[in-house]
Amino acid sequence: MDVDPSNLNKDPSIITIEKVKEHIALVPYGELIGGKGLKTIKIKKALQTYNIQYNKQLPVTPLGKQRVKVSFLDKEKFDQFLKMELVIQEQKEGDSGEVFNVKLQPTPLKPEKVATTNDKNSDTSQNSNSRTIQVIDIPAYRQVREIRESFEDLGEIEKIYTRGAGLYQSYHINKNIVRVLPLLLSKEEREKRKQFSLRLSGLHYQTSGYDLKEVMTQCKGKTCFIPAVMIQGKYQRCRYAYIHFSSQDDLVEARQMKIEFKKGNAST
Repeated sequence: MDVDPSNLNKDPSIITIEKVKEHIALVPYGELIGGKGLKTIKIKKALQTYNIQYNKQLPVTPLGKQRVKVSFLDKEKFDQFLKMELVIQEQKEGDSGEVFNVKLQPTPLKPEKVATTNDKNSDTSQNSNSRTIQVIDIPAYRQVREIRESFEDLGEIEKIYTRGAGLYQSYHINKNIVRVLPLLLSKEEREKRKQFSLRLSGLHYQTSGYDLKEVMTQCKGKTCFIPAVMIQGKYQRCRYAYIHFSSQDDLVEARQMKIEFKKGNAST
């Protein structure tokens, strides 16, 4: 993500992923009965019942814990969908078996942008940079789709630039903790974020950053990075991690702590 678009043709290792113009609606499903998969199926059936002409080339997928994402290529059909109310009939479990209706009101993923014609190119570039983040420590096996889905709950993603760096791309994706930096962060501020760090050794095999969340809370760690190596063609996490702190005081305090870390039935 930390890539200058003007340099894309100079570095063959850089891949540009352009998002096809589409309109995305969110449908809440928190009041439906069942798990995430069952709720998604119920909404897909409702879309069929109401004859909603959405983009069926893209799946109806959960976005966070309360909503699903429905994509449209036709702006007119998208606008019509936002004015609708989906009604799904549910039945309570147990002896009562009460039947009730759940009303679902679609909303746009992101409000429409107001087009402007008087902005200078420099202002446009500055505005774009202010809305861009750099995500580092992404394991190489993570796909662009996983990166996009992990961040889309925060808002519509316009573009993603990825660049390989050894086993890592230059973002928490599933069980991988990644670091997020504003693109406009100065070099001095970037260096400051790496100034106070410790190496935590003796981790269990294939420990992830997600497994270390409780440890991070105990020692006041801000970020966590677990390097990786390729062994017999398979991606393997190392058995140590680098933890970064916001101050020297937190670092010194962490060095004096004795932390018991448990993973499964084992502890260290």
